[in-house]
Amino acid sequence: MLKNLKHIFHAIAIAISIPTVLPASAQVKHVILISIDGFHPDMYLDKSWPTPNLRSLMKQGTYADYCLSVFPAYTHPSHAAMETGALPARSGIAFNQPKNSKGEWNWHYNTIKAPTIWEAITKNHMTTAAIMWPNVVDGPITYTFSCQQQTANWGASCAPTATGGFPAVTNG
Repeated sequence: MLKNLKHIFHAIAIAISIPTVLPASAQVKHVILISIDGFHPDMYLDKSWPTPNLRSLMKQGTYADYCLSVFPAYTHPSHAAMETGALPARSGIAFNQPKNSKGEWNWHYNTIKAPTIWEAITKNHMTTAAIMWPNVVDGPITYTFSCQQQTANWGASCAPTATGGFPAVTNG
């Protein structure tokens, strides 16, 4: 499993470094990482599923037809692994909620204890954006739109945050 995580992190790192390796005429302008919680690859590989836009993105870019999740396989530890290439013991994100939580979740960037892809991109003076991505609130991301879940009661307590020019969105 660790080997697969390292491969994923290395693939992302290579994708980020492509603009500095390729000639100016062939530079990659954008890298888009899409994560859909609990979304099995068959849902975009099998043409009987109604996902034409995802299949179109797949054909134009790179995609995964198999991944191993971290343990435990929760949203926040899995996304932290994608952001860092680290297992939960090193990233510091082992569950969706921090230890001794009173209902708050790991939405804030400072909960991650390992270097992230966001830091590497920012260090290379590139623009980043994250939409509804866990563990990014107050992080080094140029444009962020996140929903901070204040309690375990998801719908009633979602407090959207926006930085870098995204319009503010409110519940209701």
